[in-house]
Amino acid sequence: MTRDAKLRLSGWILTILFLASLPRLLPVTFVLGDYRIDLGLHHATLCALFVIMAMGVNLSIGFAGLLDLGFIAFIAIGSYMMSISLTFRSPVPWWIALVLAILVAGTVRATLGATCLRLRGDYLAIVTLGFGEITRVALKNNLFGLTGGPDGIFLGSASIPDFLDQSRNPVPLYFLSLAFAAGSSFALSRWKRSRAGRAWEAVREDETAAAASGINIFRARLWAYGLGGAFGGLAGGLFAIYNTISHPSDYDFVESVKIVAMVVLGGMGSTGGVIAGSVLFLLLLEIFRGLAEYRMLIFGATLVCLMLFRPQGLAGRRS
Repeated sequence: MTRDAKLRLSGWILTILFLASLPRLLPVTFVLGDYRIDLGLHHATLCALFVIMAMGVNLSIGFAGLLDLGFIAFIAIGSYMMSISLTFRSPVPWWIALVLAILVAGTVRATLGATCLRLRGDYLAIVTLGFGEITRVALKNNLFGLTGGPDGIFLGSASIPDFLDQSRNPVPLYFLSLAFAAGSSFALSRWKRSRAGRAWEAVREDETAAAASGINIFRARLWAYGLGGAFGGLAGGLFAIYNTISHPSDYDFVESVKIVAMVVLGGMGSTGGVIAGSVLFLLLLEIFRGLAEYRMLIFGATLVCLMLFRPQGLAGRRS
């Protein structure tokens, strides 16, 4: 084993040990002047969910070069599918509900992609933005009489499995979210090195050259788009349990911008960078929480500076 491989293995072992010990280390408190910052295990769980969401966006934007400003719609679909499945007259087990959330979100996104992926750049961004707003309004207007309208769907303790109920014990949901976040990161890192990953990279860099090499451009983009939706459904299903409610106000355009910002901050196309960007994003939001609406202004200024001085992101490579 080479020295670099040993260093990477040591780093992974230390990271795993640190994450496994978080339930005993948290909560912690930081004091900055007159401002107090409390970080608890629920923040770590939310961070793991952010990672899954960002992986779905990274698959579309970072790998395949598909600018999507409506990704939050598929998180909402996964969340509502999870809540409907757990609160229906004949509720299904939570893991079946989660699989349904993944399948439905992935299928809806693939269907949308089949109709709009021949568009490029700003035109695709406008279509996805419109779909995101349509989804939010439809959910708010009680779609098919199932989404609860403006009140959403509340998951009481009777709907959530006992071992995933944060009010009783937040540790199982943390480890479940962490396991899915790790699995999502591992899957994307493997896909990036696979034949499909190389095809996505070729399409992103130069569609004409990719087509001349025998790559089916539309099929490659559709696979990336549909798989990204499946990641959104997974994150949405887990977020419904974490938040104990599926509410339309949680899935507006600003939330899509936040997820894209995580990917841009970490570095588009970089799996490790996206993880770092998700963690840093959550920490920045908590640090500036006392500034209310000004915290998004500060974060926006941070992104502007990042684009000026390091446009490839924290861990991305300059092309």
